[in-house]
Amino acid sequence: MRTPTDLIKDLEQRGEANVRAGFLNGDYKPPAYEIVKEWLSSKESERAGAQAEESLSNSRKALRIAQLANNIAITAIIIAITAIAVAIVIAWLQRK
Repeated sequence: MRTPTDLIKDLEQRGEANVRAGFLNGDYKPPAYEIVKEWLSSKESERAGAQAEESLSNSRKALRIAQLANNIAITAIIIAITAIAVAIVIAWLQRK
């Protein structure tokens, strides 16, 4: 009889898709059934963790872009206010 460690090594070699197909076909019987079920669950958890990490990374990138956009907008507002002030001064000077 194979040890759980040997079974897990075999599962890793076969790959998740092949193991899942075999699992759904009922190829695994106790006690291997529980080990395979747990192994597939761990693979799903790993994938969910990787997706969460990627989502967090994307969120951080989006935050940096938003902060940059805010800085650009603030600069544009300062330039616009300066232009209005200059226009008012020029208009006031031309009235004299």
